[in-house]
Amino acid sequence: MNLGSPNTELLDHISQASDHLEHIAVSYAISARDFFDHCKKVEVEFKELKTLALTYHFDGISDHALLITAAEAAKRMPALEMLEIWRCEISRLGVAFSEREAHIFGYKKLDPGKGRITWTSSGNHRLSASVRNAWKNVLTGGQSRALEVKEHHLPQDLRMKLTKTFPHLMLKEQILRDVSRKQALIFNM
Repeated sequence: MNLGSPNTELLDHISQASDHLEHIAVSYAISARDFFDHCKKVEVEFKELKTLALTYHFDGISDHALLITAAEAAKRMPALEMLEIWRCEISRLGVAFSEREAHIFGYKKLDPGKGRITWTSSGNHRLSASVRNAWKNVLTGGQSRALEVKEHHLPQDLRMKLTKTFPHLMLKEQILRDVSRKQALIFNM
């Protein structure tokens, strides 16, 4: 699904509420790239934000720049505990996708100075050293900083669906509530 042009109205509302937001989960309404670019442009800081889940458009090329930009934004989110950037194309009626890949990038703060990033993908893309270093720089506290890096492979499936990707999401409860999840199962998305 191509997310098209940025939803500037939604981005503006999120920016204006940034001082008191604790959880943000936006799927397919704005792209992660637009979110992070907007945050950088308006220099917004999310002082209370604990969880962030966003989708992005994947064009087949590993997007290390997006993950590095996300790390830079995370430095302005001092309370951040978990972040997830994910992609799974959703079939639209009458539209067939030739290739379906799912990708999930996750960050979890474990302790002061300790964190974990994960990359779960049905493609052959891996996290670069520059992405790893950018996320290590997000960690604060203590003399040493320790970043665990875990990579998982999802089986390639020409019929990759949201319901197959969903179990691998850390923030699944914020991303898809019970009613929406049940509808996704009914419609076999």
